[in-house]
Amino acid sequence: MNKKIIVVLVLLYITLTKNVCAKVMEKTNIDGVMATFDRIEGIGSIKYGTNGPIEDVNKNYRILFVDGYIIDGADIITQNDRILVPVRVVSEVMGAQVGWDDKSRLVTIDKDNIKIEMGIGNKNVKINQSPKVIDVAPTIYHERTYVPIRFISENFGADVGYYDNNNENNLGLITKIPQVTIDDKNNVIQKKYSNQQAIEQTKTIMTESYQVFSANIKPDNETQSTYENSIQNMKVKRIVSRYYILSGLEGIYEIAFDMYTGDMYKIPYVQLQTITLYTINDLSNYSLAG
Repeated sequence: MNKKIIVVLVLLYITLTKNVCAKVMEKTNIDGVMATFDRIEGIGSIKYGTNGPIEDVNKNYRILFVDGYIIDGADIITQNDRILVPVRVVSEVMGAQVGWDDKSRLVTIDKDNIKIEMGIGNKNVKINQSPKVIDVAPTIYHERTYVPIRFISENFGADVGYYDNNNENNLGLITKIPQVTIDDKNNVIQKKYSNQQAIEQTKTIMTESYQVFSANIKPDNETQSTYENSIQNMKVKRIVSRYYILSGLEGIYEIAFDMYTGDMYKIPYVQLQTITLYTINDLSNYSLAG
């Protein structure tokens, strides 16, 4: 075979293989998510997006985000301060192959040439046949198989975060209900916005939106000064999953800035938090402050 043809075929194979493994981070599904929780009563609710289901919330409820997407029906439980999720979450959401041997009660999870074997109620596991001891065993709960998500995620190269919203240093995307985040950042091909780029783009878009607002509704001098100072002093307060959480409009809402797509979302400081996509011509960006 001609050497040039061989070189072309090799390059084509490398390109195709890279494209199969590459991952594009597209717009997520958090627009329209609504959440509320009464810490005294210990009850609340969450609506998973504009057309998503509504679930009741208690003090043990945890929201799950995977790669910035909110996952409804995750049914997270905790044991010994460890997070466990139904094994279907691992297969459907994380893209792993899951096997179950009913006789031996053995769960096998395969992803990216890594194989994890776990027995129900057994802290002794195997990773590619190498033995390891974990601190919480898989379990059966309400006739469903649950596995420890941090152990599995980290062995597959994902980052895991937990936000209980109990103090300013551990606030999540939604500040009313605790949440778990899993982010598989392997093979992502997009260039991320930097902190500073997110700040500058947010300032530009909020300024344009304010110009639209002030052309329709004239704020008083004090309110105008508050708005302008909020934009001028924009900063990143924290990072949750793929979102920079920016200071937004002082005392009214924060901005969640998607570091991959540049999408901006408002998250208000109210009891019923509704996440909404930020658009320049939306007068409520400023009129809701009144």
